[in-house]
Amino acid sequence: MPQTAEGTRDSRRRSRACLDAMIASRISTLVFSIACLALGSAVAAQEDAVEVEAGHYTSREPGDFGIGKIYMGREIGVVMSPEGASWLDRGERAREERPDLVLEAMEIETDWVVADIGAASGYYSFRLSSRVPEGRVLAVDIQPELLQLIEERSALAGVDNVEAVLGTIEDPGLPESAADAVLLVAAALDDELLSGFREVAAAASLAALVEVHNEVEAERALEAGASMVGVNNRDLHSFVTDLGVAERLAPLLEGVEVRVAESGVTTPEDAGRMEAAGYDAVLVGSALVQSPDPASLIRSLQSR
Repeated sequence: MPQTAEGTRDSRRRSRACLDAMIASRISTLVFSIACLALGSAVAAQEDAVEVEAGHYTSREPGDFGIGKIYMGREIGVVMSPEGASWLDRGERAREERPDLVLEAMEIETDWVVADIGAASGYYSFRLSSRVPEGRVLAVDIQPELLQLIEERSALAGVDNVEAVLGTIEDPGLPESAADAVLLVAAALDDELLSGFREVAAAASLAALVEVHNEVEAERALEAGASMVGVNNRDLHSFVTDLGVAERLAPLLEGVEVRVAESGVTTPEDAGRMEAAGYDAVLVGSALVQSPDPASLIRSLQSR
């Protein structure tokens, strides 16, 4: 069902509390799937409501397994109980959702610590584990039964880098560590949350890199007060990379303190091209993971 105005405010409060908890724990991770938003919205969306929508969200009558709230054309599902874990692991899901493309687009490095918040059955947790053989996956969920399932599957498969973590709606329960920055993906946040998360990060002396993919998102990042903006050259729908995206958006970011070109940089020529367009840094993932000599590739990119 659509959210009430009060439900929307409650959802935002929970999301902000979740980010506050992550900053307090200062964990050195890539947080997978912006699930703080999902944890807050899953509760608020259960309430009876009048239509209040913003950004990419729309509403309709709930489907058989949905809540009636649509994000970018797809209905958000009801909260999954442990009894539905087998559905999460259905064989056709790989064809329907293409998790391989999702993980490839994230450009995860082999030694990262990744938090899969809202891990459920561990569908993504175990796929992530094989990509971080030198790191680990923190599989966070609020249902102990699902975490027990993850632990049982880890033992059965001999996986030793997936750690089950019990969280709450307002606290992901992540361990204390150290973090220097947080990534805010504009495509996943409405204007209020984008501004709010950036302000919370600034108050905690945590750098906030706002990631954008097009002109509209670039304008939103500027309106949110972003001082660090990353332009992702990878299309979220086709997963095709095009350095022309960063070049096209560069004039819009002239007043930004730090500009980062993300994805698609594989050679010194690519890095030079991004420098010529006005970028201060490049984010390189897939090229390093696939390189037989990552150290040599880094040196070549730096010596452009």
